[in-house]
Formats: sequence, structure tokens, C-alpha cells
Amino acid sequence: MREMYDQNGNSHLVPHQEVQNKLKSGWMLFKPAVTKTEKNIITKTTKRPKATMRITKAEAEVIKPYNEEDN
Repeated sequence: MREMYDQNGNSHLVPHQEVQNKLKSGWMLFKPAVTKTEKNIITKTTKRPKATMRITKAEAEVIKPYNEEDN
């Protein structure tokens, strides 16, 4: 089964044997971009950049001191 989308973005599960026929009739394999029209303003959804965390300060504490004699 393959999930396919119509022009309105509605999804349906389609058997693999029917995929080519659905593609020819206007169905899509991927969900279409969402667009809205309000008073001649068109907005489209875009992917946000992945959030990253920056470490600005690091602190460390010695729990057990290292002695060469222990080796």
C-alpha cells in the first residue's frame, strides 16, 4: 500500500498496482504545499532550520585526583 494525495491534500492508501493510474489522473506521492489566499496574500509553509544548542560556558570538578602511582 502507498499513501497518495489528491489536489486538496487529502490522503488515501492505494495498492501498489494502482499507483501508476492514480499518478496519471492527477494524484501525488507527496503532500502538496499548503497555500492560503486571504485578501491577495499568499502564505506558504516552509521547513524551519534545525534548532541547535550552543554551549557558552563549561565547568568541571575533579572528583578523584589522578595519581601516577595508581597505574
